[in-house]
Amino acid sequence: MKEQTLKRAEGRIHLTLRALTVGADLCIILEGGQKPHIGAVALAAEGEKSRVMGLPGHREDELAEKISRRVQQTLGGTVSVACGIHLKDITPDEIETVLRLSEGLVDQLLQNAPGAGGAS
Repeated sequence: MKEQTLKRAEGRIHLTLRALTVGADLCIILEGGQKPHIGAVALAAEGEKSRVMGLPGHREDELAEKISRRVQQTLGGTVSVACGIHLKDITPDEIETVLRLSEGLVDQLLQNAPGAGGAS
């Protein structure tokens, strides 16, 4: 996998995950909603506590950290995740949809990873 773009949508929620390999490492961007942006960044490396930086008023930090840890534990290397999803007046059900769609995008990314039975 050198570079990959994956998309999922449901209702007014449209998410895009972009992944770029950097040597043995992986840089991921997860964006969506009416105003894609960077609200949080997480970094996970083997043997290290993951690090997260989130902007005030943004709630993507937990999602970015969860994705970075999961991908790092599965693929190794160092994994960074920049995440920004903005939906005006998002409902609790839509938050659950965002989490479910995000998990599906990560599943697809990992299935496509070399050695996982997917494409390289």
